[in-house]
Parts: sequence; C-alpha cells; structure tokens
Amino acid sequence: MAANVETMFSNRQMPWHRTGTIVQGALTSEEALIASGLNWNVVQTPLEAKWNDEYIDISGYVANIRDTDKSILGVVTESYKVVQNKDAFSFVDSLVGDANLKYETAGSLSGGKTVWMLALLPETEIAGDIIAPYLVFTNGHDGRNAIKAAITPVRVVCANTLALALGTSQRQWSTKHIGNMDDKLINARMTLKLAQQYMLNLEGVGNKLVKDKGVDASYMINLSSVLFPHDENASDLINARQNEKRDDILYRWALAPDLEQIRDTKWGALQAASDSITHTPPQNQTDTMWETAFSNLVFGNNTIDKAYEYVLRM
Repeated sequence: MAANVETMFSNRQMPWHRTGTIVQGALTSEEALIASGLNWNVVQTPLEAKWNDEYIDISGYVANIRDTDKSILGVVTESYKVVQNKDAFSFVDSLVGDANLKYETAGSLSGGKTVWMLALLPETEIAGDIIAPYLVFTNGHDGRNAIKAAITPVRVVCANTLALALGTSQRQWSTKHIGNMDDKLINARMTLKLAQQYMLNLEGVGNKLVKDKGVDASYMINLSSVLFPHDENASDLINARQNEKRDDILYRWALAPDLEQIRDTKWGALQAASDSITHTPPQNQTDTMWETAFSNLVFGNNTIDKAYEYVLRM
C-alpha cells in the first residue's frame, strides 16, 4: 500500500501538459506559437452548395480555413473578422519584461478551433503553500469564442488547480487584440491588474481557511457526499461511479503527504477535493476527454466551486 500511495501522489502533473506543448524558453508569443506548431494562419473562403451537379454560392457566410491543411475551423458570417494567433497573443509580450511572465505551454482544442497559450507569473505563498499563478489566453476561430484571459492558480506541491469562483474578483475576462502599441500595453496592464487582484483575494481566502480547523473524517464524508451525491433515480452504474469519486476524495484527504500539516483545516479539505477533481482521469474515455478536462479546470470547474462554497458555509 505504501508504494502505491507514493506512486499515486508523485505522478500528479499539470492538466495542460496532456493537451499542449511545453514552450519554456520562448521569449515571445510568436516563438511559443512556432515551438508548438500553432504558427499557422486562418483564411476565409466563400461557401458553395452543390445542387443538381451545379455549385451555388451561399451568400452571407464564409468558412474559416487553416492554411496549412485546409481544415475547416468554423463557418461564420461575412462580417466576422479573423484574428490570427500571432496577433491575438502579441499584447502579452510586454508582460514578459514588466511582470516577469514566462511562457509555459501552448496548445489547441477541437482541432484548432480554439488556440490557447499559458504563461506563468512569479510564484507566491498562500496559507503556507507555494502557489503558481498561471494566465491562460485563448483565441477562437469557430465564431463562438472570443479572445479571453483567465487566471488559474496552482498549488505547486500537488499541481491542484484553484481557479475558484471568488465573488470579489474575476477569474476570466475578455481582451482586445486591435489597436496600436499603446492600446496593447493598456490591455496588458489591465490583464495584470485583474490577475493580481484575484491572487490578492485568493490569499485572503486561503489564510482564513487554513486557520479554520476541526475537519475530520465525518466532515469529509459530508463534503464528498455533497459533491457526488447518491441518486435513487440513477442507475447502479452511475451511483457506483459517484461512490468511487467520494472514496477518492476521502483517500486523498487521509493519505496525501502534502496535506499532513493542514489535514484538519478547511484549506486542507478544499485541497483534497481539488486534488481528486484535478487528477482523476475522466470516466468516459473519449478522444477529447483531456481537452474537456483542461477547459473545465482552467476556466473554472463547477465541482471545485461547489467544494469551495461548502467549506465557506459549513
């Protein structure tokens, strides 16, 4: 058992490393795009429909196509303005010097419909834990996703994500890509300000929860039951899976070495829940399961939010 426990808790990794390419060492967003193979462009092509062996133009719509392999990334209206990846992320470059930001990973979702880039801000300490604040930037090509930025803090010792729904600050926001260099600098400073405000509020939450002690097995059973309840109307298979998830939270809370000093605190209870949700493989094994897990974690996971609400309330 001891060996299994050691293996389980030593193999945890950042969720985005399963879906992206590590680009550490890239000094600019363009270098990061090249290193990850995302330095392609999107071109727009008129749509046609075949009818009785004839091709008819479809007015008002165009297809967004990747220039390297002609893959269709989305069908949009003629008024849709394409934002190339190199333009979408260029405003972040000013933060490399001003905020000591470092590019870390880049990747795409849904075959390139959404391209994302992740960068690391300087680490900080919250509730005695080293926390790495990551910024995630996305650019969409399917007509549905705008350019967005999100703050995703990670507890370094266990790689748990802590993108909590704090009522006092935003964890994600839209950004602009147009304008001159001054406009891009303003946008970069706004992004940094929002990220710093989120981290400041998270620090307050963490320092409060780590002082709130008295967490025991009974508390964790109740917490896990709230997160993954038994449903009398569900199938035996679904309830069995829910039970496995509850047991996994309890297992991690009881045995994770990195929780030893905070096991009896609400901060420790939240970490146990986040640990399970962050690192347990999806039960539905599909080609896109890690992409879905990535999106849920970096842009906010409803179950982690529920765990946070519980430890605040109970």
